[in-house]
Parts: sequence; structure tokens; C-alpha cells
Amino acid sequence: MSNRRILPALILAGSVGFLGLHRLYAGRYVTGLLQLALFTVGAAMLWRDVAGLAGVLSLETIDQVVDWASQHPVRPLPVLLVSIPVFWALFDCFLLARGRFRDTAGNPITRWV
Repeated sequence: MSNRRILPALILAGSVGFLGLHRLYAGRYVTGLLQLALFTVGAAMLWRDVAGLAGVLSLETIDQVVDWASQHPVRPLPVLLVSIPVFWALFDCFLLARGRFRDTAGNPITRWV
């Protein structure tokens, strides 16, 4: 049995799980850092893609907005890189709530507090 608790891990997974902090708490450093890296790289790429989005507010007609959007496409890779850790964290929330999430030694985290 693990000495980690479900409640702190579930709070971390439910709030900032896309950053992998709940996995770092459980001692699963490689996958925690992988989640953090996926989200960080995806967010940076997405930020670059939508950097001029504030300029849309100054556009007056829908045609101008369509023209802007056609010149500034959002690529699917950054969206995918951001989405993977989000859905991964949701799945981990499910595992934590069921007592099936394991720590770095392979022991299930079963105690709530």
C-alpha cells in the first residue's frame, strides 16, 4: 500500500492535472514531466499561432475577420499537444477516484486522507 493519499492527488489532477503535478506527487516523475512538457510545448506553439488574435477586435466586418483567420490558421499539432495531457489528467482523476492509480513503486494509492 502506498503512503500517498488520494485526496491531494485528486485535487492536483482535477485542477492542474494537465501539468502532471499529481504524477509528480505520486513519484511518477517521467510521466509527470512528460505531461508538463507536452502541455508547455503545445501551449507555446498555440500562443505563437494566435498571437495576433487581439487584432481581430479592431476589425469591423465579418469579411475582415475571415481574411484575418485565413492568414493566421491554427495548426492541429499544438491543439493536440495541449489536449493529450488534459484528457490524460481526466483519466487519472477517474483512476484516483476508483483507487486504481499507482505510485512509482506500483502500489495502489487507496487511502483518501
